[in-house]
Amino acid sequence: MSEEEANLDRDEEEQVDEYSNVHTSVIFEAIRREGKHELSRPLSALWWSGVAAGLAISTSVLAKGFLVSILPHADWAAGISNFGYTLGFLIVILGRMQLFTENTIMPILPLFLSPTRSNFVQTARLWGIVFAANMTGCLAAAVVLVHGYIVPDVRFEGILSISRHYAEATPFEHFAWGIPAGLRLCRILCPGVVTP
Repeated sequence: MSEEEANLDRDEEEQVDEYSNVHTSVIFEAIRREGKHELSRPLSALWWSGVAAGLAISTSVLAKGFLVSILPHADWAAGISNFGYTLGFLIVILGRMQLFTENTIMPILPLFLSPTRSNFVQTARLWGIVFAANMTGCLAAAVVLVHGYIVPDVRFEGILSISRHYAEATPFEHFAWGIPAGLRLCRILCPGVVTP
């Protein structure tokens, strides 16, 4: 028995056994239902969750920028500084906030299964609200970072260097960076077609 297993009580062990045998069609249906729920959420709930996600995702650039500013200029430093980038995503995901780039699988399943005008409008509504809210949250974070003088100049230079890297990338580079995310979506939606 491993150390992790030793920390589970009998009820928790039964839950692990129950969930480890869940059929993929059950998981698919759970995701579809969650997508339907997301599509029917009120505008205010989507908006404020999206603004919060925009603020939270800004901690990715903040954390990575801090690491860039304190690490030496060595080949291994980029690998370490990229761990900072995960911070904002962890906050958003664990907080169950609405982030546009993480809002693809669940709400799109109802549209794929039933490509009606109503489902298309609901999906477009969700994406529009969440995207605008995310941009508002990011703008608010940027204004505070730039004009609030809450980050020391040395650390702020690290944040600016990260931001410049993404701002100066070509559209093709951004497209190429998005391909792995698209493959991940395809693997989830079409598990028999796209293999890892």
